[in-house]
Amino acid sequence: MTMNNEAAKQLCHSLTVADSEQAVIDLLTDAGFWEDESAWRYYGDYENNYNTIGNQQSRPDAAPSSYLGLDECPSRSSAKTAA
Repeated sequence: MTMNNEAAKQLCHSLTVADSEQAVIDLLTDAGFWEDESAWRYYGDYENNYNTIGNQQSRPDAAPSSYLGLDECPSRSSAKTAA
């Protein structure tokens, strides 16, 4: 599948503002990518990648603390008692 630069930019923008899984599927179908197996690769080029994918945070607010290696952020009350 070949796509010019402007069409690729438009598709990327549309994907970033899509508000549902079905909207993403519709955009990819309309662009000809959803059913085109040659357009897809395994994450990390590794077919059995659940150990990588499954290790991701399910809630976006938990991801930064996980990335930084923090188990939990201190609460206001613990910050006051520490001062």
